[in-house]
Amino acid sequence: MRTPKDYDVKYMDRLELLYKLAVKKKEAGTAMVLLDKIRNMDLYLDRPAKEPDDKHGV
Repeated sequence: MRTPKDYDVKYMDRLELLYKLAVKKKEAGTAMVLLDKIRNMDLYLDRPAKEPDDKHGV
C-alpha cells in the first residue's frame, strides 16, 4: 500500500519534469511558478497541511 509520502515523491518528480519542459519551451512565467511550487514542496513535504485561517473573515 502506498503512503502519502510516496505520492509526494511522485508529484515532485512530475513538477520537476514540467519545470524542465517550461524552461525548454522558454515559458518563463510558468517555469517560475513551478520552481516556487517545487521549493515549497521541499520545505513542507513532511509537514501536514494547515487548516485555513478564518479569523480574518477572508
